[in-house]
Amino acid sequence: MQLLLSGVFERHPRLQFVMTEIGCAWLPPRLERFDALIKKINTTGSTGELRYTDEHKLLVSPASTSARTVGSV
Repeated sequence: MQLLLSGVFERHPRLQFVMTEIGCAWLPPRLERFDALIKKINTTGSTGELRYTDEHKLLVSPASTSARTVGSV
């Protein structure tokens, strides 16, 4: 998840990530939560006590990035 939230895939758009796990039903709800978190950070510049500068804001939602770069086996 840190890969999605840190902007690694935005800085390296050709990077692909494969995840192996038995069942990943937890992933869609987690991505929805991350999308909401990123939207809040991009809108307010903060979440809780943490503050983010423009260089740390993601331009693409984690769900969109995941759909493009993360494969599951």
